[in-house]
Amino acid sequence: MFEDSYRSYLEKIEPNKALVEKTKEMMYKEQRKLFKSSKDFKYRKILATAAILTILATSVSKFQEVRVYIASKQSAYKNDMSAIATEDKQTMTGDKVPINTDQKAENEVDPVFLSEADSYVHEVYGKFLPKAVPEAYQFEEAVIYNENTVEEKFLILYTEDFKEIRISISRSDGTADYVERVVKAEETERYNISDYSVPYADTIPEPLYLSMRHPIFQWNELTPEVLAMRKELRVEKGEARQSNIVYRFAVEEQGYIIDYYIKSDDLSNEDIFSVIKSSEIFK
Repeated sequence: MFEDSYRSYLEKIEPNKALVEKTKEMMYKEQRKLFKSSKDFKYRKILATAAILTILATSVSKFQEVRVYIASKQSAYKNDMSAIATEDKQTMTGDKVPINTDQKAENEVDPVFLSEADSYVHEVYGKFLPKAVPEAYQFEEAVIYNENTVEEKFLILYTEDFKEIRISISRSDGTADYVERVVKAEETERYNISDYSVPYADTIPEPLYLSMRHPIFQWNELTPEVLAMRKELRVEKGEARQSNIVYRFAVEEQGYIIDYYIKSDDLSNEDIFSVIKSSEIFK
């Protein structure tokens, strides 16, 4: 009964035409906004997609360039490392190898560290050490590696900033490498390093490599003139690009090889000769 009366009442109501038209107009505007917003969104989606594709295409191109660049650098690096490995495997006193290292081969024994005083009174190595090290060069450390084995080696290091005097002492082993390293003072073609330029691995003939890089002289044949032919100019990498003169050579005495590696720009041939001559066995 109530529903019928309510329905009859609603059917008699006249719609407000002005209100209807205004409502339609508002709905139309909102529809246009929505449609425009939808179009803008689609357009933006298209632009974004195109931008992403462009970036991807550029990235792929750049990636290919990077791959080519990296490949070229890897190739150059491998070549450099190959040359370094060829040289380092024959090096008695390396250019960049620190005297103190924690790396130890499986069969090696723990290194024995000595004070400067203990080094100079050592029953085996003390007599080989120079008594007249330039005052500016400070004692850094001394180490015996593989003590009481056939591979025993003694090293002592003096430094002044980037300069150093490094001495390595080991027994003569009589190997083929040792024989190739031994030179006479008159055999300048076998040890005059000024005849060649860096990289030495490329410029020094293979038959001369060992004697040219690491010659062994007899004590009585070593002179300032001989040392002059062992002078190398080294320019360190980095911002400072420190230049130094490097001397690399060895002497043999009493069954031991004493390898010298001296990096300095203020020591003359005569100065270096005086350092070496100040050792006990030279007298």
